[in-house]
Amino acid sequence: MISKMQKTWLWIFGGMFLVPEVLWSPVSNFIYSFYIGGNTPAILRDNFLIHSDYRKLAIVVIFIQCLGVFLGFIFSLKFLTNITKLTISALFFILFIISFFIFYVLLATMNI
Repeated sequence: MISKMQKTWLWIFGGMFLVPEVLWSPVSNFIYSFYIGGNTPAILRDNFLIHSDYRKLAIVVIFIQCLGVFLGFIFSLKFLTNITKLTISALFFILFIISFFIFYVLLATMNI
């Protein structure tokens, strides 16, 4: 069992990913665009982070998401136990890999 303070930190780290994702869906848009494929990218939810004028802001938002998911992963490995640890750690790890890939793609294509 984890303490109230540890639960609070777990919610904060989860919120660092969920709040930008609910507001602007940067990760969901990139995943949807890769899933659909084709020559023209398809957008799941249009927002200002999609446009190239706001590329640096999108990088900052996705960096915050990566940081929150990574810290949540480390926190869950350190403090959670049993099946809860495995489930939450796996979820955080998958989200981190996806977010980091998108962060890398945004950084690599920043000057294009």
